[in-house]
Amino acid sequence: MENNTPAEPQSKLKELTGASWNLELIISGAAIVLTTYLPDAVENLFHYYHFNLSVDWSSGASYMQVLAYAFFKTVAYLMMTMFVVHLAMRAFWVAVVGLQAAYPEGIRYDKIPNVPPSLQRNQQRRFGDLESYTVRLDRLCNQLLAFTFLVGMMGISLGVVYATIFGLAQVSRQFMPESFAKQLLLGAFVVFMSFITIYGLLVKKFQQNPELDEKYGTRLSNIYAGLMAVMTPVFYKPMNYLSLTFFSNLEKRRMYVMTALVTTFVMVSVVVLFGGKMGSLRGRHLFEFRDFYTSGTPETELLANRYDNLRESPIDIPPVSIPSDVLEGPFLQVFVAYPKQLDASLHKFCPAAPAVDSINGAAKRAVLDQWKLDCMGSFFRVFVNDSLYARPDWVFHQKPGATTRGLAAYLSTEGFRKGKNMLTVKIPSTVKPDSMIVFGAIPFWYAPE
Repeated sequence: MENNTPAEPQSKLKELTGASWNLELIISGAAIVLTTYLPDAVENLFHYYHFNLSVDWSSGASYMQVLAYAFFKTVAYLMMTMFVVHLAMRAFWVAVVGLQAAYPEGIRYDKIPNVPPSLQRNQQRRFGDLESYTVRLDRLCNQLLAFTFLVGMMGISLGVVYATIFGLAQVSRQFMPESFAKQLLLGAFVVFMSFITIYGLLVKKFQQNPELDEKYGTRLSNIYAGLMAVMTPVFYKPMNYLSLTFFSNLEKRRMYVMTALVTTFVMVSVVVLFGGKMGSLRGRHLFEFRDFYTSGTPETELLANRYDNLRESPIDIPPVSIPSDVLEGPFLQVFVAYPKQLDASLHKFCPAAPAVDSINGAAKRAVLDQWKLDCMGSFFRVFVNDSLYARPDWVFHQKPGATTRGLAAYLSTEGFRKGKNMLTVKIPSTVKPDSMIVFGAIPFWYAPE
């Protein structure tokens, strides 16, 4: 009994390994379906943060937000691609196994017709037997699935870290001066990067000096492990099991090549997605290769997301939108989004709030809400062609099926010209308070009934 006990885990492992391929097919198929929702989930989270939490979109902090968006969307596409590749490879492995069952002798190089013996020997030396290829392909499928999960866990862990940093940034700005909050976050980032750099240098030093490693290595390793456990509390152990297994078994050259390929793919994808998102936020086409296509001026382009009847995604709502590109009725509904970034400008623009200390309950809320609408009605200037609507009757509104909140107003179509018209919404400039900048512009066509 004592001699058989150590072999039992190995025997059990071989049994599980032999029967794992069917589970891998099920897992990859289910994972492909689930990961197809990840890009939209990243888009939803970015939209929610951009409109409801971000207080500054003009500084360098905005680039970090878009970089985070590009990174997580890249991870989502990478996981989806890797699961598809794994499913295809495992399905091909099943086909090879089935072929080997049909032809147990595998490849018989001496029986290949119309081929001289020299070519038969060369093919045998180059490809080997079918059974060895089947085993190598099986191992590659196992490695790819494990690496896919490692990438996913690393992406989720980094997502938690990013969410924590951005959450602390928003909370800190509510309870301390903005300049001090930025310095505090910058200091925390510098401390973290300094620790990582010092840790890397010390690891290199300990490799060269065993005495230092014997004296301080365990303590440094515990500090690093504790920090990583705090940053990735859920996936700390699973990530280490996978990564340490890869690092300790793969050849150094192969590991470097694989790391370089994945890093290159991630960096290129991040740059492309970053450029595309920055362009869409600024109304530009960064990856347009036609010489005479629009550069993004709103007056010359019909974008589907500006019109409720043409918009495909409920989250892709621009600053200004209307129900349709063609208007027939007596009123035009205008929706103006209210992102968090406008808070600072509105506080400077609006007069002091009315005194409501003597009012209680619903009456107090009604007075304050009306004051907010009056202020925003003066802040947003609505033009149709060259005509200014002095006081649109604004109401608060949230787009159905979306988290975007803002204002809605119904403009009388009396005075609209038949055919093409231009709706423009302007707001005061933060650089020159006496001037106005375009917040959104939409072309539409008026065809009276």
